[in-house]
Amino acid sequence: MIFKQQFYYAAEYARLSDEDEQDGESCSIDSQRKMMQQFCESKGFQAVGFYADDGYSGTNFDRPNFQRMLEDIKRGKVNMVVVKDLSRFGRNYVDAGYYIEQVFDQYNVRFIAIDDGVDTLQGDNIVMPIKNMFNDFYAKDISKKTRSALNARAKSGQYLSSRPAYGYMKDPADHNHLLIDPESADVVRIIFSMASTHYGYNAIVKHLTRKKVLTPQSYFATQNPDYFKKNPFTPHCQWNNKSVQVILQNPIYLGNLVYGKTRSKKIRSKDRLARPEEEWIVTEGTHEAIISQAQWDMAHERLASRKREDKCGEVHMFSGYIFCSDCGAAMTFNNRDFGNGRRGEFVCGTYKRKGKEHCTTHYVTYDGVYSILLKDIRAKARAAEKDETHFVQLLEQESRKLATLKSSVLIKDEQQARARVEQIDQVVSKLYEDSVTGAISPALFQKMLAKFEAEQKELKEKLEAVDAIQRRQSELEHHALAFTAFIREVINVEKLTPIILSKLVRRITVGQAAANPVTGNKEQAIQVEFAVG
Repeated sequence: MIFKQQFYYAAEYARLSDEDEQDGESCSIDSQRKMMQQFCESKGFQAVGFYADDGYSGTNFDRPNFQRMLEDIKRGKVNMVVVKDLSRFGRNYVDAGYYIEQVFDQYNVRFIAIDDGVDTLQGDNIVMPIKNMFNDFYAKDISKKTRSALNARAKSGQYLSSRPAYGYMKDPADHNHLLIDPESADVVRIIFSMASTHYGYNAIVKHLTRKKVLTPQSYFATQNPDYFKKNPFTPHCQWNNKSVQVILQNPIYLGNLVYGKTRSKKIRSKDRLARPEEEWIVTEGTHEAIISQAQWDMAHERLASRKREDKCGEVHMFSGYIFCSDCGAAMTFNNRDFGNGRRGEFVCGTYKRKGKEHCTTHYVTYDGVYSILLKDIRAKARAAEKDETHFVQLLEQESRKLATLKSSVLIKDEQQARARVEQIDQVVSKLYEDSVTGAISPALFQKMLAKFEAEQKELKEKLEAVDAIQRRQSELEHHALAFTAFIREVINVEKLTPIILSKLVRRITVGQAAANPVTGNKEQAIQVEFAVG
């Protein structure tokens, strides 16, 4: 390298990352600056700028003040770069070598690393590439250790992000624990409630924006004004689909933490790669939940059931409600053009995908389902208006009948099943004794144990389902009263809406149309299961 200038305009560059802070005061930005100032003064170099990147990793050179220094070099303002040591310049030996040996050489810039005794004016320095390589190895080692430590903390249920998730705040007594933030948590509940009642992302966004609800970023800015001092942020209420989607997909609102969904492509890259779900670190019950599992399931079931817009940009309200009575598949919606206009229609999803070998069409028009449902709701509303007490009793009887039927399908003899569970406990206990005394071989013990445990697990799952149905039966009166109160409000309803469907209807099943053997007329069974209990 040949330097034509005899007078140097020095750029003093300092860097410090979170990992470097463990090295103590000697590596602080202030101590680096003092060392470089004293060095330049003792050598008679004129310092024309101080460039510091505080909190930036040395594994890449995408740092704001390093890039600002490069611009000053290209403009001819700087012809010398001074650093405390090579590790402050960077810990990526390939890129460090590129900047020192190619970029700086191209612009006739002298480079000095004080502590390492590197000065490019003195010619080739065999120590420099070796030092850079060790700095690179150090960065990789630190990255590996840091990742391992973070994984361990995640598994123990610690919240690792510097900012709390929307709906929560950091616990003052424990920075790695979350507490519910009442104001923003209410917004989360509204979002899940709307998603559970067939509102899509666009509708939720419009509602929150119209109500002038601060976006998650804006709310954080109002609660933490010091956080945005370096880069001012103006709070606003303009929500977007992505913000709503992030909230609806985050299991943190169930009280669970998920860590490690993505990983760095490589150590010095900001690109992220998705990890398979089995590699995620999931810790349950780490903090208080904002919504219940039932609310989460309902919201996701409704969102999953929402059809994509058809070619005319329409989404029908029966999405997620209407099913084939024979195969149980969701009915597929279609808009067809006829000479007298367009008509919506449903066919069995199995039939449409796999053909008549697997199921029949179960064809029904949108208007047909709409008309039948509206008529049924009006009839029930009139019955509730006429004799509310009798109507509530009928609803309870209908729901109990359905719950009892479901229970009998799950398990025929509950007492016998519970007795069998206890019997298996005794058998397993005896197996352990026989294994210890050598009465049976270890291989036979494992085989028999696995068999009994599998049977017991299946029985317990069925009994839990029965218990759940029985708990629901005890709630029937409350649900029947709520159902009756709402249906009386829509006694004169002229138009169905997603809200009415979500409050009153659980499922609509459509049978295959067939000719009546007596009359010869075509008949089709369409059954509405109302959301009672």
